[in-house]
Amino acid sequence: MKSKGWLFSILIFFAALNTSGQQVQTMVQTGHYSAVTAVCYSSDGNFIVTGSSDKSVKLWRRSDGREIRTFQEMVQESSE
Repeated sequence: MKSKGWLFSILIFFAALNTSGQQVQTMVQTGHYSAVTAVCYSSDGNFIVTGSSDKSVKLWRRSDGREIRTFQEMVQESSE
């Protein structure tokens, strides 16, 4: 029975969040697949751009942490 006690506590916690007028929302964000090597904020502070050694750049909305867009490396193969 003890193992169910922590689950009940978590359910009560989330129920309290929901009754306080806040929406509980689950988001799956994959982020970068490798280490983040650069971070830059927009001048108005509304956006964050991160660069990674996985050769991608991601644009994030700061207010809610949502990923807006991913830019992947453009690879051109040599014809040599």
